Amino acid sequence: MAFTFEELKHITVVELREIAKGIEHDAVQGYTQMNKEHLLVAISKALGIQHEHHDVQRLCEMRQ
Repeated sequence: MAFTFEELKHITVVELREIAKGIEHDAVQGYTQMNKEHLLVAISKALGIQHEHHDVQRLCEMRQ
């Protein structure tokens, strides 16, 4: 199932860990120890989902 970042934000940490468990990507390694915020970013990165962190990072890069 494909997710959006907004959908992932409403999923519990336990459910996010279950999703991460099924993903083979470096970003989700150590998922069992990640908190919800880290899981959101890691899963988004692994699945290629655009998320808010990218927007903040782009703004910071533009200011440099």
